[in-house]
Amino acid sequence: MLNGITHAWGEGLMALSSQQLVFLSPEMMVTLTLLFVLGLSLSGSKEKHEVAWWMSLSGLLLSLLTLLVHFVLFFKSGTKAYLVCQGLFRADNAAMVSRFGVLSGALLVLGMGKQWALSHAKPWATEYNALVLSATLGAMLLCGANDLTMAFVALETLGISSYLLVGHVKQQRFSLEAALKYLIYGSVATAFLLLGMALCYGLTGGQTSLAALAPVVQAGGAAAALLPWVGVLLLVGLGFKLSLAPFHMWTPDVYEGAPTPVATFLSVVSKMAGFVLALRLLSPWLGSATAPLMGVLSVVAIASMVVGNTAALKQKSLKRLLAYSTVAQAGYMVMGLALATPQSQGALLFYLLCYLFMNAGAFAAVHAIEQWLGTDAMAAVAGLGKVKPMMVGMFSVCLLALAGIPITSGFFAKFFLFQSVLESGPASGLLALALLLTGLLTSVVGLYYYFNLMRSMVADAPSPEVAAFALQPCACTFKNPLPWVMMVCVAATLTLGFASGVVLPLCQQAGQSLSVPPSPSLAPAFGLE
Repeated sequence: MLNGITHAWGEGLMALSSQQLVFLSPEMMVTLTLLFVLGLSLSGSKEKHEVAWWMSLSGLLLSLLTLLVHFVLFFKSGTKAYLVCQGLFRADNAAMVSRFGVLSGALLVLGMGKQWALSHAKPWATEYNALVLSATLGAMLLCGANDLTMAFVALETLGISSYLLVGHVKQQRFSLEAALKYLIYGSVATAFLLLGMALCYGLTGGQTSLAALAPVVQAGGAAAALLPWVGVLLLVGLGFKLSLAPFHMWTPDVYEGAPTPVATFLSVVSKMAGFVLALRLLSPWLGSATAPLMGVLSVVAIASMVVGNTAALKQKSLKRLLAYSTVAQAGYMVMGLALATPQSQGALLFYLLCYLFMNAGAFAAVHAIEQWLGTDAMAAVAGLGKVKPMMVGMFSVCLLALAGIPITSGFFAKFFLFQSVLESGPASGLLALALLLTGLLTSVVGLYYYFNLMRSMVADAPSPEVAAFALQPCACTFKNPLPWVMMVCVAATLTLGFASGVVLPLCQQAGQSLSVPPSPSLAPAFGLE
């Protein structure tokens, strides 16, 4: 049996050409780093937690730098797509953009969690880094999945690692409760998704390639009555991962109970990978404005925007407020998914990049507040601006971006997304109008709770927690990367807005690459011709 497994692995490696190995080098670097960190966790070194963190950071940075080199070479080749690993992985511009977002988000989460892991999860701090790496690897593979089997394995790699991250600290009862809820909801959603994938496998005559779905959906025929239900099953599974109403019920409880760095990962990295998978998996059902699934997605988008923004109004916890904000933001992004035009898909990818930094910055600020005040209650942050004006200022920039206020990237992201809705064409006129009006009205509702939080931090009298914190000596240290994470998020939130003239065309090119037939050779992607 061992010889058979070894022979299979040898054939698999020989099937990969040198160009394919070069393209997958970011994933390979993350995998090697994960193996080294796991090996380090078995050692008895007293400094293994610190070494594991630096090792994880270095591995992700090297992977990101490699991806940036690929990014430049790949986009020079134009809007093209290539198949890697015998069609399991699709190498296109969308995969490049989304993998960049995944690695950037993982680096931010790793920086946020360093001090937390050493102080609250020290016996398992090394394993925490390993779980972040394994979840990141699953998200990266999910961004380019071109096969049902590949998509499911990558999704479960991301999902199981996320379950373990939420309940990583065994002494925290709320984290264990959140992990159990997440596991139960996730298992049910996975069952729906797997059933939908199994039906796709049957409808395509035993093919697992995502490209085989489009001809079957467009042909209709005897399977016409079954196709809408298959799309709905896939939507239920993806709706859980994307925190879309009415599949969002787990989100506030899990975000509140999970460690804040883990909640950040679920909010930004999982969303990036999940939306790209949704673009690839649901696109055959969204070919025309009269497609039934397009109407269902529009209803889901409207429900998410309404439920997320209205439920956030009465929250007393910062993490629950950001959880419902995540539901609302996902509703905005589904607008780009539902309309299924190259412009809306490009605007969705741009929105995802902007959302990554502004939401990660908001969660980083909440994490700092938890460390200082010992709570994330909204009443406790009253008057915090008088004690920590710089942190409150950076937090406010991220909140303004989430609200869509001009000069921030959040404004440009919403503007381009709403513009793509207007330009979606006369065939989707009623749907586009309903989505646009709901998006504008709910954005006004969002302004209230974002500005109310900022007003409380700046104008209200200091709370007892803030007053007690002001009497403590300053404990600033360069060993804590959390302030640097916040500064990076704020800088990116502002820069992406001003650089939208450069970034948006790249995202539009990435959106167009989703429907481009794959080329037979990877050589042009790396300038080898």
